[in-house]
Amino acid sequence: MIHLLCSILLSVFDAKFKVILLCLKCFTLLLSRQPLLPLPSGWGLCDGLLSLLLHTLSEHEKGSGSSSLDPVVFLDLWKKIGTSLAKTTAVTDFCSANGLVSFLSTAFFLFTEDPHSCIPLFSESGSKCVYTLGRLLGTDCLHLFAEDCSPRRLEVDLSRHSMTTLSCHLLCFPFALDLPSHTTSTILQLYDSCGIVESLAQVIQTLPPRLLELPLSLLSRLLLCDPERSVPRLRQAACGLFSPPRGRQLTASKHQTLLTRTASSLLFDLLQQDELWDSAVELLTLLSQVARCSARPASLQLHLDASVLHQALAHPHDGVRATTCILLGNLDPFGPHTLPPDIFKSLIGCLDDSCLPVQRTACRTVGNWLGYIAARPGFKMDMDNKVEQREETKQTQLFRQ
Repeated sequence: MIHLLCSILLSVFDAKFKVILLCLKCFTLLLSRQPLLPLPSGWGLCDGLLSLLLHTLSEHEKGSGSSSLDPVVFLDLWKKIGTSLAKTTAVTDFCSANGLVSFLSTAFFLFTEDPHSCIPLFSESGSKCVYTLGRLLGTDCLHLFAEDCSPRRLEVDLSRHSMTTLSCHLLCFPFALDLPSHTTSTILQLYDSCGIVESLAQVIQTLPPRLLELPLSLLSRLLLCDPERSVPRLRQAACGLFSPPRGRQLTASKHQTLLTRTASSLLFDLLQQDELWDSAVELLTLLSQVARCSARPASLQLHLDASVLHQALAHPHDGVRATTCILLGNLDPFGPHTLPPDIFKSLIGCLDDSCLPVQRTACRTVGNWLGYIAARPGFKMDMDNKVEQREETKQTQLFRQ
């Protein structure tokens, strides 16, 4: 593996060539089968090299970093890390959690410079790229962050959160590009086979609310682009998130566990602080996608607390109010979980909202709900009876005249 990393570094460095050679001589000792010097606790063999690679790329002239890095060598590094993740201790020997963060940061830097360079990695299963990111998102790699009661505990938590956030960023790149339909289909199929939806569901259940905007957005995009596969996957992985609210009074859920965080409690939390309002919009968008797909077989059923919906409809953020109207427009008011009548009253109030997009979405939702009302079995009979009563009244009035 030392030859692989040497090839990467030598393909990037020019002016600092002599310094890199000295570094490589030092790391050759560490990368031998029996290191002459023991590694510090929590360090991997290649952490320093990966950190050095990231540092040098970030200092390189803009636009030249990706072109000077051999894509074949970079692909081999993805394969090495992906293969190591399948083992319990191999990845920690090769690179620690901090080393993985450096590697993901390097990939993010390269993809930002040349977004289309990610397509070969994301469309070929042999690259191990999507597989690796899926493993780093989920709970399969918690052994990389073993419990630590030392003063470094906060640093360990930050490293785990950074790895999750970077993995989400990297998985979002293909959706920002205009790709041929067959390439998009291949990427979506690979995302499905690598369990990205399931991993995102775990992230949404466990990550602090301030870090949820990107995972929520990515999961919503997958439901939009690939509902046939993503909805059943989400149904199996996130049943707790869509379970009925526990108790009538919702409280802040920062201490809630995996089994107690529901869509209602999470939305309640996100609505409380202005720095979380964008995340609330993403959650409402995700719930709208779930509601839109609720008519599909084996679909999810939403359980939303009416008090949270009232709060969202009266929220000061325009995007929250507009997205809540969209969510309500995708819900059947007479479905398995009937909404209370006062929700319709609050929705009517949004027709006179000061924000034009809120007015538009509220108008569309009211129209959808009137359509549901008109389609009810007893509605036509009631209307016929009212017409007959009006005709009888007219006839009676004419007879009296």
